[in-house]
Amino acid sequence: MLVEVIPGILAMVPKGEFDATAQFVAGQEVEVTLVSINHATRRITASIQHVADVPLEEIEKYAVEEEIGEIQTAAPAPREPLPGQ
Repeated sequence: MLVEVIPGILAMVPKGEFDATAQFVAGQEVEVTLVSINHATRRITASIQHVADVPLEEIEKYAVEEEIGEIQTAAPAPREPLPGQ
């Protein structure tokens, strides 16, 4: 199952991380805990079963107050010429 954790960012919830008998509908809000972020594969894994019991005050420390822009693919850094080139 895929969940949108913030606008435009999806996380995968594997079958073992939610109750397979539960019925979910598109657009339904669910609480998830991010389990892993793999930068190499650009995948985020989340869990519905193991939702962290984090106090709201702790979460608010990381709240984004401004609008989030579009996600861009970073351009590779320019190569420095080798000595003697």
